[in-house]
Formats: sequence, structure tokens, C-alpha cells
Amino acid sequence: MASNLSLKTVAEGIEDQDTAQLLIEMGCDYAQGYRSKPVTKEEFQRIILKEKMSVANKLFILSS
Repeated sequence: MASNLSLKTVAEGIEDQDTAQLLIEMGCDYAQGYRSKPVTKEEFQRIILKEKMSVANKLFILSS
């Protein structure tokens, strides 16, 4: 009905891949949800640092 009215749809609270897939098949435009456990500030910083190092290494390899 929303698409017939030229409205965008947003699904909230998506908790698993099956639900996300169903919403995609139903034509949902946007979705958000809880797909992983929350992390501490320190863990988040480690994740970001690890990602930066990975990107830096890839850039170094490409530029060599």
C-alpha cells in the first residue's frame, strides 16, 4: 500500500537474516535492527584501529 501511495517504508527491529530477507522480498525500502551484541568503548576502538590498519596495509600493497 505504501508504494502505491509513493511512500517509503522503514522496518525497525530486524533481528535476523530471515526477517531481513522477507522484508527485501516485500519491497521494504529501509530497515534497521539489532543484528549483533553491543560492544564496549574499548572494544569499538580496537575494531576501528584494526580496520584502519587493514585499509592502510591494502593501500601500501596497491601503491607498491
